[in-house]
Amino acid sequence: MILLIITKLMAAIILLAADRAVVATSIRAGDVLGADHNMGDERLVLSEYVAPFHGSSAMGAFLRTSPQLTTLCNMEFKGEQVWQCEPRKALVDLRTLDIVGTSYNSPRTNKKASYNETIMSLGDELPLGRQLEFYGKHWDLDRSILFCKFCFKERLGYAEAVIQSFETSPPRAFVDKGIKRLRYAEIVMWRPLCMHRLSHLSKATSAYHLLHEIKILEDAFQRIQANLASGKPFISVGLHELVWSPADLARRMLTFLPWLSSLDPAGNHSALKSQADFGTQHPPVDCCGFDLSTQMCSLDGPEYKLLSPKELMRARDVSSRLVNAARGAVSMNQTPQ
Repeated sequence: MILLIITKLMAAIILLAADRAVVATSIRAGDVLGADHNMGDERLVLSEYVAPFHGSSAMGAFLRTSPQLTTLCNMEFKGEQVWQCEPRKALVDLRTLDIVGTSYNSPRTNKKASYNETIMSLGDELPLGRQLEFYGKHWDLDRSILFCKFCFKERLGYAEAVIQSFETSPPRAFVDKGIKRLRYAEIVMWRPLCMHRLSHLSKATSAYHLLHEIKILEDAFQRIQANLASGKPFISVGLHELVWSPADLARRMLTFLPWLSSLDPAGNHSALKSQADFGTQHPPVDCCGFDLSTQMCSLDGPEYKLLSPKELMRARDVSSRLVNAARGAVSMNQTPQ
């Protein structure tokens, strides 16, 4: 009996020590900026602009270490938590069907189904306010940052239209929480060309797929230019920052979005488990030919011999532009409006 009590006591001490260790790794916005920030009766909708399978899940997991961020991962199905972070995989329950305003009399009612089958199949004419109501069903509206992976990705100006719809007719869930204003900000994320080697899903072993990866980088830079032109608040982030410099990225992210309150660069981040551990296990030069000092790929691996000198120059040019953007070329949008 005494041995059992001692064992339980030791276990409790170990758990307490572990909790304190986790807290100690967190970086607070107050420490970075000298003051804490509170959104009061406002909320900020945050979305990612990033190609699928290029670090979006890792970024989402990193952001979820903030106590002030809520995601669509918090869905429930018949009282049980369901791991669904993307609106394309929304739950089809009776409340959702009521929100989209359709009758769906089939055996699939109250079962998981594709977002495309529930929302997009009704066309793009679904009132924007109803989309916000749909998201609000799953967000924890007591938190400051409302994160939606891949939301508002395709069309420029669409996010602004959604925000404007809130001002015209705010959904009941938001009104009940006393929310009077929505803001919007975006993370433009990109993966350095040579970091494809870290993904088991990468197909960049042919000239065709390498050129596709270059096009993805160019698309990210075009998004940055479009955001600058429109004045949309955004931050540009390279996957290398998340893998090898997570503490620096946490500080930069908290400067951009102080309402996150804190971020834990050494936390347990599903896709990468711990960014710190993952980065240590995959040294940048050894794994990818990536130079941390220049934040550029050497592009001297065997796969790059498949590209012509002109194509290699194209890759280096867009990479350089993206690195400069991440270093502060977008500082005019440091604070969301």
